[in-house]
Amino acid sequence: MSEPDIKSDINMEPDKTDRIMGPVFGLLLCIIWLAVVIFIEGMFFPGQNMANNLLISWINIGLIPFFVSLGVYLLYYRKLGGVEAARSLIALKGVLFGFAIWFVVIWLFLMESGISYMLVDAGGFLIIIALILIFEWKVKRGCLNPEACGITFKD
Repeated sequence: MSEPDIKSDINMEPDKTDRIMGPVFGLLLCIIWLAVVIFIEGMFFPGQNMANNLLISWINIGLIPFFVSLGVYLLYYRKLGGVEAARSLIALKGVLFGFAIWFVVIWLFLMESGISYMLVDAGGFLIIIALILIFEWKVKRGCLNPEACGITFKD
Protein backbone atom coordinates (compact mmCIF):
# COMPACT_ATOMS: atom_id res chain seq x y z
CA MET A 1 0.00 0.00 0.00
CA SER A 2 1.42 3.41 -0.92
CA GLU A 3 1.62 6.35 1.43
CA PRO A 4 -0.81 9.19 0.87
CA ASP A 5 0.63 12.28 -0.75
CA ILE A 6 0.88 14.87 2.00
CA LYS A 7 1.29 17.76 -0.43
CA SER A 8 -2.07 17.07 -2.02
CA ASP A 9 -3.78 17.05 1.38
CA ILE A 10 -2.48 20.49 2.33
CA ASN A 11 -4.30 23.24 0.49
CA MET A 12 -2.16 26.39 0.40
CA GLU A 13 -4.90 28.36 -1.27
CA PRO A 14 -6.70 30.72 1.11
CA ASP A 15 -10.38 30.26 1.69
CA LYS A 16 -13.16 32.59 2.85
CA THR A 17 -12.37 31.83 6.48
CA ASP A 18 -8.87 33.25 6.05
CA ARG A 19 -10.29 36.42 4.54
CA ILE A 20 -12.71 36.82 7.46
CA MET A 21 -10.13 35.94 10.10
CA GLY A 22 -7.57 38.39 8.68
CA PRO A 23 -9.18 41.52 10.15
CA VAL A 24 -9.87 39.65 13.39
CA PHE A 25 -6.20 38.70 13.61
CA GLY A 26 -5.29 42.31 12.79
CA LEU A 27 -7.52 43.60 15.59
CA LEU A 28 -5.87 41.13 17.96
CA LEU A 29 -2.47 42.52 16.92
CA CYS A 30 -3.86 46.02 17.47
CA ILE A 31 -5.05 45.15 20.97
CA ILE A 32 -1.61 43.77 21.80
CA TRP A 33 -0.03 46.96 20.39
CA LEU A 34 -2.33 49.16 22.48
CA ALA A 35 -1.59 47.15 25.63
CA VAL A 36 2.16 47.54 25.09
CA VAL A 37 1.86 51.27 24.34
CA ILE A 38 -0.36 51.91 27.36
CA PHE A 39 2.05 49.94 29.56
CA ILE A 40 5.04 51.97 28.29
CA GLU A 41 3.08 55.23 28.67
CA GLY A 42 2.31 54.35 32.29
CA MET A 43 5.93 53.53 33.06
CA PHE A 44 7.71 56.42 31.38
CA PHE A 45 5.06 59.13 30.97
CA PRO A 46 2.63 58.75 33.89
CA GLY A 47 1.03 62.19 33.48
CA GLN A 48 0.35 61.83 29.77
CA ASN A 49 -2.51 59.94 28.20
CA MET A 50 -4.58 59.97 25.03
CA ALA A 51 -6.72 62.85 26.23
CA ASN A 52 -3.74 65.05 27.10
CA ASN A 53 -1.41 64.58 24.16
CA LEU A 54 -2.04 64.55 20.40
CA LEU A 55 1.06 62.44 19.69
CA ILE A 56 0.00 59.73 22.11
CA SER A 57 -3.49 59.81 20.63
CA TRP A 58 -2.09 59.29 17.12
CA ILE A 59 0.26 56.50 18.28
CA ASN A 60 -2.72 54.69 19.80
CA ILE A 61 -5.23 55.29 16.98
CA GLY A 62 -3.09 55.73 13.85
CA LEU A 63 -1.80 52.19 13.50
CA ILE A 64 -5.20 50.48 13.62
CA PRO A 65 -5.47 50.38 9.78
CA PHE A 66 -1.93 48.99 9.57
CA PHE A 67 -2.62 46.11 11.92
CA VAL A 68 -5.92 45.24 10.24
CA SER A 69 -4.24 45.32 6.81
CA LEU A 70 -1.34 43.28 8.18
CA GLY A 71 -3.70 40.63 9.50
CA VAL A 72 -5.49 40.35 6.15
CA TYR A 73 -2.16 40.18 4.33
CA LEU A 74 -0.69 37.51 6.60
CA LEU A 75 -3.73 35.25 6.59
CA TYR A 76 -5.08 35.78 3.07
CA TYR A 77 -3.14 37.76 0.47
CA ARG A 78 0.27 36.25 1.21
CA LYS A 79 -1.15 32.82 0.35
CA LEU A 80 -2.70 34.16 -2.87
CA GLY A 81 0.52 35.63 -4.16
CA GLY A 82 0.72 37.52 -7.42
CA VAL A 83 -0.86 40.90 -7.97
CA GLU A 84 -3.12 40.74 -4.92
CA ALA A 85 -0.18 40.17 -2.55
CA ALA A 86 1.77 43.01 -4.18
CA ARG A 87 -1.19 45.39 -3.89
CA SER A 88 -1.65 44.43 -0.25
CA LEU A 89 2.02 45.18 0.45
CA ILE A 90 1.64 48.53 -1.29
CA ALA A 91 -1.32 49.30 0.97
CA LEU A 92 0.76 48.37 4.03
CA LYS A 93 3.54 50.70 2.89
CA GLY A 94 1.03 53.48 2.28
CA VAL A 95 -0.40 53.09 5.77
CA LEU A 96 3.06 53.20 7.37
CA PHE A 97 4.18 56.20 5.31
CA GLY A 98 0.93 58.00 6.08
CA PHE A 99 1.32 57.26 9.79
CA ALA A 100 4.88 58.58 9.78
CA ILE A 101 4.06 61.71 7.77
CA TRP A 102 1.10 62.60 9.97
CA PHE A 103 3.17 61.92 13.10
CA VAL A 104 5.69 64.52 11.91
CA VAL A 105 2.88 66.97 11.08
CA ILE A 106 1.40 66.59 14.57
CA TRP A 107 4.82 67.04 16.10
CA LEU A 108 5.40 70.24 14.09
CA PHE A 109 2.01 71.67 15.05
CA LEU A 110 2.23 70.62 18.69
CA MET A 111 2.80 74.25 19.65
CA GLU A 112 -0.72 75.04 18.49
CA SER A 113 -3.14 74.22 21.29
CA GLY A 114 -6.30 74.78 19.26
CA ILE A 115 -6.10 71.57 17.22
CA SER A 116 -9.04 69.23 17.72
CA TYR A 117 -8.39 65.55 18.43
CA MET A 118 -11.01 64.54 15.86
CA LEU A 119 -9.23 66.70 13.27
CA VAL A 120 -5.89 65.08 14.11
CA ASP A 121 -7.18 61.53 13.68
CA ALA A 122 -9.29 62.32 10.60
CA GLY A 123 -6.42 64.18 8.93
CA GLY A 124 -4.08 61.27 9.52
CA PHE A 125 -6.49 58.77 8.04
CA LEU A 126 -7.04 61.03 5.00
CA ILE A 127 -3.26 61.18 4.46
CA ILE A 128 -3.10 57.37 4.65
CA ILE A 129 -5.93 56.96 2.13
CA ALA A 130 -4.33 59.51 -0.22
CA LEU A 131 -0.98 57.71 -0.12
CA ILE A 132 -2.57 54.33 -0.81
CA LEU A 133 -4.42 55.81 -3.80
CA ILE A 134 -1.22 57.41 -5.11
CA PHE A 135 0.69 54.14 -4.77
CA GLU A 136 -2.12 52.24 -6.51
CA TRP A 137 -2.14 54.79 -9.34
CA LYS A 138 1.63 54.45 -9.75
CA VAL A 139 1.38 50.67 -9.83
CA LYS A 140 -1.27 50.85 -12.55
CA ARG A 141 1.05 53.09 -14.54
CA GLY A 142 4.00 50.82 -13.79
CA CYS A 143 6.00 53.63 -12.23
CA LEU A 144 7.15 51.87 -9.08
CA ASN A 145 9.89 50.43 -11.26
CA PRO A 146 12.16 53.41 -12.17
CA GLU A 147 13.15 51.95 -15.54
CA ALA A 148 9.47 51.62 -16.53
CA CYS A 149 9.00 55.37 -16.05
CA GLY A 150 12.07 56.28 -18.07
CA ILE A 151 14.13 57.22 -15.02
CA THR A 152 17.76 56.17 -15.30
CA PHE A 153 20.52 56.53 -12.76
CA LYS A 154 23.95 57.56 -14.04
CA ASP A 155 27.14 56.92 -12.13
